[in-house]
Amino acid sequence: MNQALSLRQFGLKTWEKIPPAWKFSLLSVTLMRVFYTLWSSIFLSSTFSPVIQNQEFFGEPVITVFDLQTSRAYAYNRLLNGDLLTFQKFDAAHLMDTKTGSIWQVSDGRSVSGSYAGKSLSPAGLNAERLFPYHGVAPYPFPLVAIWQRFDANWYLVIAQKGYGFVSGDVHFPPLYPALIRLFTVFFRNGFVSALLFSQFALYLLVKLLYDLFTEWKTEEVARKALIFFLIFPTSFFFFSGYTEAIFMIFAILCIESIRNGRWHWTGFWIFCAILVRLQGVALLLPFAWRLLQTRFRNVKFVDVFFAGLGPVVAMSTYLLIRAIGEDPSVIPFTETNLHAQIAPPWENLIYSIQFIFDGLAGYIDIFNLVVFILFSMLLVVHWKKIPMEYALFSATSIIVLTMRLVDTQPLNSMIRYLLTVFPIFYLFGMFADNKWVNRLMFACFLSLNLFLSAQFFLWGWVG
Repeated sequence: MNQALSLRQFGLKTWEKIPPAWKFSLLSVTLMRVFYTLWSSIFLSSTFSPVIQNQEFFGEPVITVFDLQTSRAYAYNRLLNGDLLTFQKFDAAHLMDTKTGSIWQVSDGRSVSGSYAGKSLSPAGLNAERLFPYHGVAPYPFPLVAIWQRFDANWYLVIAQKGYGFVSGDVHFPPLYPALIRLFTVFFRNGFVSALLFSQFALYLLVKLLYDLFTEWKTEEVARKALIFFLIFPTSFFFFSGYTEAIFMIFAILCIESIRNGRWHWTGFWIFCAILVRLQGVALLLPFAWRLLQTRFRNVKFVDVFFAGLGPVVAMSTYLLIRAIGEDPSVIPFTETNLHAQIAPPWENLIYSIQFIFDGLAGYIDIFNLVVFILFSMLLVVHWKKIPMEYALFSATSIIVLTMRLVDTQPLNSMIRYLLTVFPIFYLFGMFADNKWVNRLMFACFLSLNLFLSAQFFLWGWVG
């Protein structure tokens, strides 16, 4: 009894010595991980698994089935003898068409009872791998972990495991994050587990850095409110999968702080890291140039500026070399043929998005992308002076750079996720939260949308 009491006292004393920023980070991030674990576990029940969707891809009517327990996927054409069938779940291994009530096996698309007994659905033109892209990476065997293995995470995993060139279009993704995953794999063996753990550790550090940063700008109360909104933002669940947002923001913060403190050689290093994680890292060049001009090169050594400028040059050269070796049709990424993307002026993306909505082609995510883009842009324009200049310049340049990537099939593609990295806007959210009604409204909107979008993500719905 005394020994247990002593251990508890030791634990409490140790906790009291931890700085407030680390306390907040450890508690909030861990709580969100538990929250997402409980939320994702709901979708592994028989109610949601397997996931059945009657869809149309490039004019072909398709029924897709994805088993969340086994990560097995199936896709069949819904046309049979001229009849367009619509399916619903019958049990874990069977479908039922709503027209005749015939029962179909998920595993091979063959009807085992009803008026279509003995008939088989033909495989879809787009195979299951293209609809649920793992890119040759094995799904993780434990369902509660595997439910996070979606979309870009698999791009990074295949690069980490097999290098560039294994999957067409992989050169779009810079190399540093896959390299870090591969490094972690030495210790944790499985690539996806390594990606999850790396992203989790990065998020702990990121929240700590943001806490210190926002406290420096205003108060601890504002910092806490800002970070709560940051962690429940509608797409914040991406931090808990194998994505690059957290590590990119860490490099961005370290870079801008180096710029503000005149540590030019470190500035170049962090820009180098940021660009090789996300091409958005070029947005750090403007605050770097602005700060240099402010100093008028007084007390600035030429060798430091040289190495600071060398960082982004080496990073971009490395990325372009990867594209050239990979025999990509466009070494300079003006176009991304495999991803239906191109570089265009920001206003073209914005106009295309508005036209997309008015033409009736937009889904809910396209509307979200436009609304969040307008919200972040307006907040930055109106409250520019409330943010230190280097961070304001980074934010403005980031929004412009992100808007320059125009995807033919979806305007403002992934904008609701990409804007997570414009972290100074969350400081503004924290300031507005002083009003209790604004606070409650934002909290309710953010959390409800987070639950909805994360559910779509778990079920292989594209949200960013």
